[in-house]
Amino acid sequence: MLSVATSLDALAVGLSLGMVDVNVVGASLVIACVTPGFSLAGLLAGMQLGVKFGKRMEVLGGSS
Repeated sequence: MLSVATSLDALAVGLSLGMVDVNVVGASLVIACVTPGFSLAGLLAGMQLGVKFGKRMEVLGGSS
C-alpha cells in the first residue's frame, strides 16, 4: 500500500511541476540533495533511539 501512496505522490508532484512555471532541473536537483539528507537524519535518529530505548522502539516501529 505504501508503494501506491508513494507513486501517487510522485505523480502529483510531477503534474504540479509541469503545470507551474518552475525550472524542473533546479527543482530536481534540490529534491535530489534534500532527500538523502533527510533519509540519513532519520536513519541516525532511529539508531540513537534504538540504543536508548531498545526493544520498545522496535515494537513501536513495527506497530505503524
